[in-house]
Amino acid sequence: MGDILLDSWVGTEIKRQGVDYPWTGVKDILSAADVAVGNLESPAGVTGTPVQGKSFTFRARPETLQGAVNAGIDILTLANNHILDYGASALSETLDNLDQYGIARTGAGCNADEALAPAVKECNGLKIGVLSFSRVIPYPGWVAGPNYPGVANGWDTQKVLETIKQANSQVDVLVVSVHWGKELADYPAGDQTRLAKAMVDSGADVILGHHSHCLQGVAVYNKKPIFYSMGNFIFTSSSMKASSGAIALVNMDRDGARDLQVIPTRLDWGRPQVLTGEARVGEIIRLQFLCKPFGTQFNNEGKAYLPAK
Repeated sequence: MGDILLDSWVGTEIKRQGVDYPWTGVKDILSAADVAVGNLESPAGVTGTPVQGKSFTFRARPETLQGAVNAGIDILTLANNHILDYGASALSETLDNLDQYGIARTGAGCNADEALAPAVKECNGLKIGVLSFSRVIPYPGWVAGPNYPGVANGWDTQKVLETIKQANSQVDVLVVSVHWGKELADYPAGDQTRLAKAMVDSGADVILGHHSHCLQGVAVYNKKPIFYSMGNFIFTSSSMKASSGAIALVNMDRDGARDLQVIPTRLDWGRPQVLTGEARVGEIIRLQFLCKPFGTQFNNEGKAYLPAK
């Protein structure tokens, strides 16, 4: 799934209707997954002050994380352009709150080592690791350093690939989450496709992209799926394009993806609803068009035709 924002309109509705409000339409799917991963697009706390000069700043209430727990979210990635909207104190509080609610996290930390450390979950005898990097960084000071907080820097390609290689040696399946690209772009840029292949060559088994606020195509490279953008999952959005998102179901083993399915969603007052009938088929056809540059094909149920091993 893509970007998750539990503030703004969504935060108002959560306060009015309860922490489960944004998750009701997708809870059954998420809770059935062995590991559910999403991108948290804001801090979650009560401390800090808004960063001056930034057009949009978000901060969710800590209790909104309980809704994520109830929905079955296991891991939240934090490397993005909003996690430090309320400064280092709010980031630190967010890390503590995620730990308190039992949600594993990666991509931001009190220093670079913490930001670059993978989140790891074990299920069915497999260790599944998740890394998170951002190529959308509002200020240089947001990059985590040896002794100061921030996000994992997606622009340091050498470090990204080294981190992936190291994490790959520690887990059986490695998911890499990347905040990148241009907002509302239908297709990834060349630097994204090149980096995606390099990340797979370095040991990534699945790549989950986000930030464009709309759905982009899916590639399969060396049996490894690359979701260039999963769109908005839970978000405040007023346009049809930015209301599209998806849940990616990937069945993995140590050799790569055995099968994958994309379940299209659309935002209804900030919360995702699974599309059905003609709307679902229409969105899958649109996704098929977005996949043309990569040659990935789907049936009407959103299941991809994968190359034979």
